Amino acid sequence: ACVQCTAAKRKCGKEAPACVRCSEKGIACSYPQRPGVSSGTADRGAEQDEGAALALSSRSPRPHSSLSGATSGYPSSAATGSHCRWFLSAESWALHHGCSSMVADGSLLPVAEETLSHFINRIKAWAADWVRHGHSPLMHKHLYSGWLPDCLQDCLTSLTAYNTASSDSAKATALRIIDDRVNRLMQSQPQPNNNDDDDDDDDDYGLNPSVLLTTPTHLARTQALFVYQLIRLFDGDIRARAQAEQHMTTLRTWAKQMLESARLDCACADLPPLSPNPNPHQRLLEDMSMNMNGNPFALPRDPHLTPIPSLWRAWIHAESVRRVYTVAMYMQNVYDTLRLGHSVCPGTIAFTAQNGLWDAGSGYVWMERLQRGAAGGEKVAGRNAGGAGMMGAGSKDIDEFTVAVLELTFGVEIVEKWM
Repeated sequence: ACVQCTAAKRKCGKEAPACVRCSEKGIACSYPQRPGVSSGTADRGAEQDEGAALALSSRSPRPHSSLSGATSGYPSSAATGSHCRWFLSAESWALHHGCSSMVADGSLLPVAEETLSHFINRIKAWAADWVRHGHSPLMHKHLYSGWLPDCLQDCLTSLTAYNTASSDSAKATALRIIDDRVNRLMQSQPQPNNNDDDDDDDDDYGLNPSVLLTTPTHLARTQALFVYQLIRLFDGDIRARAQAEQHMTTLRTWAKQMLESARLDCACADLPPLSPNPNPHQRLLEDMSMNMNGNPFALPRDPHLTPIPSLWRAWIHAESVRRVYTVAMYMQNVYDTLRLGHSVCPGTIAFTAQNGLWDAGSGYVWMERLQRGAAGGEKVAGRNAGGAGMMGAGSKDIDEFTVAVLELTFGVEIVEKWM
């Protein structure tokens, strides 16, 4: 799709040299550089090869190489170069399907029911940490600095009421509150437009209004519904479970829409401007304005102008999307497995596994740890095709979120033995 249709989140006919939509609107039409084709920057290839070093991908049967090209200057402006932007690349947003728990002959490696329950208890503990401490491995402490979306305010107060309920009647009241909050959340979201009588050229593709939501909005509503589903699916109350089952498809849909919105925002974040502004300070102001208008990944196109805190905040949003998608899908898969004995792979996405990055208190601490891990040759947790052990880093090099994913993949006992 062309740059203009991608930015407007509209269907592109992909005609050359200009698509029909741009021609009819009388605007310049340009297409982004294809992956793998030189873009004229010296380190574009390094971004693709080295960027994956800090990501855990379910398709990788061998350890990744370290970020040997990382700059050692701290906190120089060059430190925010393209090799530190791996999480914005198109490859990092690709979904991969396939079973990770296999032995050498291709048969499935069974995961005990205790492992599934252990995973649910882990994410319940993370939800409780959000109430007690304001952050957890799923909710970054700086994701909503200074504000909290309305849907998450409702979610946090409902979760607090549920966690502090000390009697059956109090818990029943909390579940009724949650039911009301879920209905309110559903009613507040844009509904598909089924009106076929509108001849406007922007509406003739049957687009779902959700494409008009910003990535932070997608993220907030998916986080809220995930918490509600976690409570109601695994509380044990029959009515709550039945109500939650009605929203399982909605959570999957929202998670996929969130992922696609982030992918599109990242595709637009590093595109060259249609009319480059020769003034670097003016370009920086334009980039900041773009970020404020809804794209959390919009950064100055010149790496030397990228403030480290801006790059850090973009990573926080990207990593939050990856973690919420992963856990939301895994949670519902665990429920399906406990209920039916099996589940369908929803697709896995790469996420940051290096220990210490999620808990960094500032962009400069984050960058220092990122560079220190690269300079020390740190690798992330991987897996081999036989599932007999872990390859890559030591157990102290990965964070709590990664441990939970590995436990669900291989089983708690195998991970404990490895650690």
